[in-house]
Amino acid sequence: MKTIRNTALFNEISDLTDNDDAAWDVLFNDDHEFKDNEIPIFYGVMDRVIRTPTRIYFIETGSNGQDNDFVIMPEIKKDNK
Repeated sequence: MKTIRNTALFNEISDLTDNDDAAWDVLFNDDHEFKDNEIPIFYGVMDRVIRTPTRIYFIETGSNGQDNDFVIMPEIKKDNK
C-alpha cells in the first residue's frame, strides 16, 4: 500500500460526509488529472474508502492479482528548533 503525505488533500476529503464517491471525486482536478502525482493508477475499480481520524484508505478491487491501494495522510510536521 502506497502512503501519500498531502495535508491539503487529506483535509479536503476529511471535510466531506461519509460518501465514497465524493472522496473519489476530490482526488481529481478540473482537468480530470490526479491532484497529487503520487496517486497510483488503478488496475480495477475503487472498492471502498476507509476513514480514520489520521488516515484515509482507498481500497481497490484490482485485476490479474494486482491492485494499487493507497492511503492519504497529513504531512509530517517538522520541528523548527
